[in-house]
Amino acid sequence: MRSSHLSTHSYSDGGLVAPSFDRSLARLSQPHELRAFHEEAVAAAKEFSSFYKDTSGREPRPEFRMTPEHERLLDGWLESPEGRQRSDAIAERALHFLSSNIALGHPGHDKRHVLFKDPLAGLRLALEEELSPSRSLFIIPSLLHDVGRLYEPKLYAVPQSGVRGFDHAALGFHITNHVVGEDLRTDSKDPGLSQALVLLRNEILNAVLDHPSGDSRSSFFAQAVQRADREQLVGFEMLHRSFAFDIGFFALQVRGVKIPERRHTLPLPGTEDDTHLLHHIEFYMRNLFPNVGKYAERHAEKGRIESGRFLWLAASPEMRAQIFAPEIARDEGGSCPEGRYKAPLEPHVWRAILDFATDKQMKDLSSLRGMRSLRELAREFVHPPHAFRTDIRGCENWSRIDAALNLLTPLEKRRMGDALSYGLLLARETAEADRGLVEEAVARFSPQASPVLSKVALFVRGLA
Repeated sequence: MRSSHLSTHSYSDGGLVAPSFDRSLARLSQPHELRAFHEEAVAAAKEFSSFYKDTSGREPRPEFRMTPEHERLLDGWLESPEGRQRSDAIAERALHFLSSNIALGHPGHDKRHVLFKDPLAGLRLALEEELSPSRSLFIIPSLLHDVGRLYEPKLYAVPQSGVRGFDHAALGFHITNHVVGEDLRTDSKDPGLSQALVLLRNEILNAVLDHPSGDSRSSFFAQAVQRADREQLVGFEMLHRSFAFDIGFFALQVRGVKIPERRHTLPLPGTEDDTHLLHHIEFYMRNLFPNVGKYAERHAEKGRIESGRFLWLAASPEMRAQIFAPEIARDEGGSCPEGRYKAPLEPHVWRAILDFATDKQMKDLSSLRGMRSLRELAREFVHPPHAFRTDIRGCENWSRIDAALNLLTPLEKRRMGDALSYGLLLARETAEADRGLVEEAVARFSPQASPVLSKVALFVRGLA
């Protein structure tokens, strides 16, 4: 009976197409309109989860999971004129919707994250794996998973962070349902294909709804979207976003603070105990979800090493002992009590962090730094291509970053200068890798072979 309900319920007030939905969102200016929109989105997300998830509340019910036969039917449909036209229309609406509303974003969930890095992460996964046409549509929820973030400033006056921001998944679910519209349907009389399209639609919706929690481990779509999102919580992307967002909006401290319990436990991001930038970065370095794909762990490991090197360079000796207590204790032959969140880094990751700070590397960083002040380094660091300009529209954000840096001691300023110089080195390496990835995706995904991936790749290249 549930499958019948699933095939008829659209979780919208008539399946509005994108232009009408755009206009309705543009009118969300009055408090009662915003509250109604939020309540509708949360209610729809709860209703969806109540029938879609199994008794654990984590995975899709067995009857709603894709089978090889469903994928075969979808692959054939997506290669037909009808399927190509309908999937192309969904991708077009998603990109149009995001482009039209990106000005509502803020540091951390701005043009760079939503329109550049999210799709790039999806394209990289598609390049690395031999994906069927149906699985390639994971790029749609990869694009849309953070769309709810664009409305947080209007709904809450300020953006939300960490565990405080879980409602953005419900908002994203609701918006994605409208953006997908009625195009995941067929004129064919084949009931098997019709049911497969229902399952595909709900895989897309579930992937958006689940991305903050990492619940659905049996769903390729959910895991692929989590990977696109989580890869940006380590390495250069996490580092520059934390400066712009977590200091700029939430005034996290940059100064070293001795907190004995931080040797073995870390606060959840967004909770009231989440007060220090370095430990905020450390949390994500230590707590990435397992990701899908042959090279997922390689990418996550690279990001963990980059975050660890930044933390090692930025921290005073006292803060190093606090941040890296499990690893230091292991090296000394002892042990450090492990709390819920502070699992030791793998030995080879830890060694890669320590081995970086050689005399040559430090000289290279000193050369990169030149005569620039800490303030100048930080300003360049938080403004990579397509990022929100904290020093134009968000003056309050920049003033908080500036004030936090001014509180550092002379030693801490020198250490942070080293870390930011390293961050700028990462920025250059990242920009070069991104350019290569875009060109590879454009060359690989032709409109004839993979119209949706091709459209996304050409869109990203057009941002440059």
